[in-house]
Amino acid sequence: MGKSMDIGFLRKLAEGCGTPCRCELIEQGWGTLARGVNLIRTGPLKVGETEYAYGFGTHSPSRIRIASTEPLRRFRAVVGIERNAATDSGRARIAPAFFSVEIGGKCVSISPAVRYADGGVAFEAELNGAAEFELIVESPAGIDLANVDWCAPEVETVSGCVMRLGTREFGFGAGSLPVGFRFGGLDAAEFYRRYGIERRSEERGDHTLFSAVSGGADSGLRLTVTMKLFHELPVLEYRVAFENPAADRSRRLSGVDSLQLSVGMPETLRLLRRHGSFQLPDCGFREAFRDSFTPVEESLDGAEKTIRFGAVGGRPSVDWLPCFDLTDGVCNLRIAIGWSGQWSAELVPQPSAAVVDIRAGIEEIDMVLEPGERIELPSVALVWNESGGTERGVNLWRRFLREKIQPRIGGKIVEVPLSSSNWGGMTEAEHLTRIANIVARKMPFELHWIDAGWYGPPGSYSPDEFDSTWSSTTGDWKFNPAILPEKLRNISAASHAAGMKQMLWIEPERAVKNTRIYREHPEYFLASSETGENLLLNLGRPEAWQWCFDTLSELIEENALDWLRIDFNISPLGPWRENDAPDRRGANEIRYVAGLRRLWRSLRKKFPQLVIDNCASGGRRLEFEALRYSIPLWASDMQCADGFDPEWQLTHVAGLSHYLPAFSFGVQNQAGGDTYNFRASMGPGLVVHYFMYACRPPDPAWPHAWLKERLAEYLRAKECFSGDYYCLDAFHAGIGAWTLMQFDRPDLGRGILEAFRGERSFYRSADVRLRGLEPAAEYCVEDADGGFEPFTAAGKQLMEDGITLSLPEKRSSRLVFYRRKDAARR
Repeated sequence: MGKSMDIGFLRKLAEGCGTPCRCELIEQGWGTLARGVNLIRTGPLKVGETEYAYGFGTHSPSRIRIASTEPLRRFRAVVGIERNAATDSGRARIAPAFFSVEIGGKCVSISPAVRYADGGVAFEAELNGAAEFELIVESPAGIDLANVDWCAPEVETVSGCVMRLGTREFGFGAGSLPVGFRFGGLDAAEFYRRYGIERRSEERGDHTLFSAVSGGADSGLRLTVTMKLFHELPVLEYRVAFENPAADRSRRLSGVDSLQLSVGMPETLRLLRRHGSFQLPDCGFREAFRDSFTPVEESLDGAEKTIRFGAVGGRPSVDWLPCFDLTDGVCNLRIAIGWSGQWSAELVPQPSAAVVDIRAGIEEIDMVLEPGERIELPSVALVWNESGGTERGVNLWRRFLREKIQPRIGGKIVEVPLSSSNWGGMTEAEHLTRIANIVARKMPFELHWIDAGWYGPPGSYSPDEFDSTWSSTTGDWKFNPAILPEKLRNISAASHAAGMKQMLWIEPERAVKNTRIYREHPEYFLASSETGENLLLNLGRPEAWQWCFDTLSELIEENALDWLRIDFNISPLGPWRENDAPDRRGANEIRYVAGLRRLWRSLRKKFPQLVIDNCASGGRRLEFEALRYSIPLWASDMQCADGFDPEWQLTHVAGLSHYLPAFSFGVQNQAGGDTYNFRASMGPGLVVHYFMYACRPPDPAWPHAWLKERLAEYLRAKECFSGDYYCLDAFHAGIGAWTLMQFDRPDLGRGILEAFRGERSFYRSADVRLRGLEPAAEYCVEDADGGFEPFTAAGKQLMEDGITLSLPEKRSSRLVFYRRKDAARR
């Protein structure tokens, strides 16, 4: 995309020159305070013939209070009577206005009488170190049409930092670092003022590294914030750490927010969230996941309520994905929380100040730090774009995850595989039969997947996942000799000979009380009243961590594993909190998450060719720090049950694509031949589990030719799913209507358009306008279903006139490929 002007706003935050000022409207003669636009919201601020990009549009008599976290030296602006349609037509009725600044009730600067015909008048006021002042406008001769503007207002701090007021940029809510907390009797702003902030920056390849340190041995606490500002993407990613540098226990650290910002609140500001992989209560398993990953949109304009949301039970993406957007339809701020634990977010609209206060971090921290102790808190990623709204913000985020976060092997991004899924309770012979069937029929699978059920004593054979035996022996990580006496040696060899990678399921963080490891080392585990017989391996305990690392390393080495499928079917919040000391609330969670990150990082360091499948009951650990080492190949457990509705699968793909460029879902159609069902599950990766259990062996009469055709079609489209995403229509008309999705790879000059007409749609055709194409480039367009003859058209035509797709039958689909004329054919 090239360097973006949006990066400038993020740089201000990293440099500590955001906007550590709050404005509060005290009085206004008519209307509501406007930021960056005129009072009647019809255009930019304008006095005389000059337009201004930032400032306040108000109405006399007006009083706006400005409060800063730093002492201020000077204020300056251009003031005048606003020029808009109303004032132009009634200019003869507009009285002169007087602009002034007061500090503590005392006027320190006042303008001469400013008339409509004067246009913009320069205005300055010396603030002399004050941290609060008021902007006042009065019209003693009358207030009819007294639309008045403070244009391009700026304050200069005593330290020399110049900050704009009245912008749509976001700024600091608590002080000159975007981190909030209480330490003893000090809040963050007072801590920063008392102990100062030491800042450094360094250019490092694709980013600038900023660091800020506040406090030290004299304070009993050191805060370090490390920020990466990427050069080619408007993304600021930062980490937060606290340390006790003293020889004694620290004072109490509480109310910690890794993120504390204020965002300007225009009239059209909206909050966009997306559900996580949650289950609806009181309904059957097949319906329980139908609303997973669906969007929720809420207007914030004028809202007086507080909005709170976050993790459930200690897993980060159950009710909500740890990512949300604030947008006015043009600008978009995406905020993502990196934490595999109980994160929370709080948004508090402040209509009088025209801002929304945002806080996010660990839900509960109230603890003292031990001498020398260092804790890392949730990391934060901010994506800011001044144009293109949420759609552009989504694609900037997807590019960031793919280019900067997604795992690599040998410097190359790991792509999501096409997987053949198999139950772990099957015998070696049954696995080898399925691999032989794949080879004989030349099926292009990339990963042989072995799920749960492979472990435990000889009598614990578990024929399928709905036999609970496999769960009751969790923690006993020895191969069941009754079904896999040779472990996976022969199976892995057969998979590799067939050109596939080998993956094995394991759930190392949970054990039940009857397993050997608990009997031998009960001290490794955290128990709670909530989890009962299920115990949480305490990854914050060094001995437990080492046992886990050694166990996983042995499995990988002995069985030539390429992928490790790590599941997590326990809610850890109860074990964490019930085992915290009274003055160490949050300590177990913090240590655990640090241990988890170190575990995954250490495995990938020891085994550079290894990739981790991040499962967690299907999509319940989807936070961006975990995605540095893993890819979710099973983003929802909905696919576990036979006969799920593919309409719900479409909402999963359409919703999760707003957040991730790398994931996969399972596709099931035991009888075969259902193309709609198959395509509804397609994404960056795909899991086929048609012959998953011993009771479903490969059948020569099964429509393998249909499957081979579908797989070839999918592999042709596959690389497009990781590109830019445009949700052209989904969610709006409800489940079962039309779903239209476009995935575009501008770097490859290729893309796909998917169209689904659901069971409940009465519309037989749709005119679809593509997005993100090069207007002047020529594109070759082909319908994989033969609905129209291939044709060539300019990108401008495809984006403005679009393509007409006809789907006469309900529950039918179309797949359209397009490529730039100079791009390679596939």
